[in-house]
Amino acid sequence: MLRGEVVRVVWGVWQLCAAAPIARAELGGEPDALTTWALRILGARQIVQGIVLSRTGSRLAHRLGGAVDLVHATSMVVVAVASRRRRAAAVIDGGTALCFAGVELRG
Repeated sequence: MLRGEVVRVVWGVWQLCAAAPIARAELGGEPDALTTWALRILGARQIVQGIVLSRTGSRLAHRLGGAVDLVHATSMVVVAVASRRRRAAAVIDGGTALCFAGVELRG
């Protein structure tokens, strides 16, 4: 597994296993079930994406992975605009998605 994929998988495991504490820190209060659920789903997606990218390793796979990350980042902009309560969490998650997109699209 390459460094980027390892970071992605570790990030996903962290989101999956520690969704409630992460959400609590990002929201500054108790998270609702939707926020915790969404973090777990995103964590699982990161794990799957990291494993798939490490197995295929093709330029096309990385470009598609970067596109998925850009869609994720865009969706976080929508969340940030629509929900004042979730704004900080959406900015953090969207920024992370942009970083992953940059790694995937670098070549």
